[in-house]
Amino acid sequence: MTCPTGVDSSIYCEILNISNKEWRFVVVLLNVTKANSGNYTGEIKYGAIKEESTNNLNVIEKPKIKEVQMCILHEPLRIKCSVDGEFENLSYFWKLNGTYLNSTDRMYTKSSCLTYTNLTMADEWNIFSCEACSDRNCCIESETYVPKPYCK
Repeated sequence: MTCPTGVDSSIYCEILNISNKEWRFVVVLLNVTKANSGNYTGEIKYGAIKEESTNNLNVIEKPKIKEVQMCILHEPLRIKCSVDGEFENLSYFWKLNGTYLNSTDRMYTKSSCLTYTNLTMADEWNIFSCEACSDRNCCIESETYVPKPYCK
C-alpha cells in the first residue's frame, strides 16, 4: 500500500507480508470527516505488522492476529484490546504515533480500553498501538505482544 506523507512505512504500510517475525497490532484512523451533527466520524483500520523476534524471557506467549477489520468510529473513539489465551495480571500500555501515553494525555492508559475524546480531522492517519505485558520491562524491551482488537 502507499503511505501518505508523514506515515512511516516501517510502522504500518507493509502489512502481513513479512516472514519469520512476531506480530504487532496497530490501528489507524482513516477518512475522518465532520458530520452534520457536529460529531467526527471515520473508519478505523486494524492492521498487523511483524517485528524481529526477541529472546526476552519476560515476554509472555503471544497470540495471533486472525484478521484485519474495518469499522466506523464515532466520537468518543473507544478501542478495546483483548488477547487470546488465559493471562493474569496484564498491564496495558497505549502509544500514539510511537509515543507512550500517560494519564495527562487525551487517553486513559494502563487499561485494556482506550477512550479518545477529542477526535478531529487532524487525527487522520494517527497511529495507535497497544501493548499487553506481564510487566513493565517487557513493554520497554519488546513491542511484539499482539492484542486481538475488535470494534464495539
